[in-house]
Amino acid sequence: MAQTGTTGTVVVGVVGAAIAGGIYALSRRQPVGPNNVADVPASRLQPAGAEV
Repeated sequence: MAQTGTTGTVVVGVVGAAIAGGIYALSRRQPVGPNNVADVPASRLQPAGAEV
């Protein structure tokens, strides 16, 4: 696509920027900060030798 000249280069750039923007938007859904950096979900693992 980029071999089609200026138009192809612009299209590739716009598509790349859109993908980068989408990745950035997805990364902002659950940001990590000082209040939740150490949050760990409850473990469902059983200790060794425990009855199931």
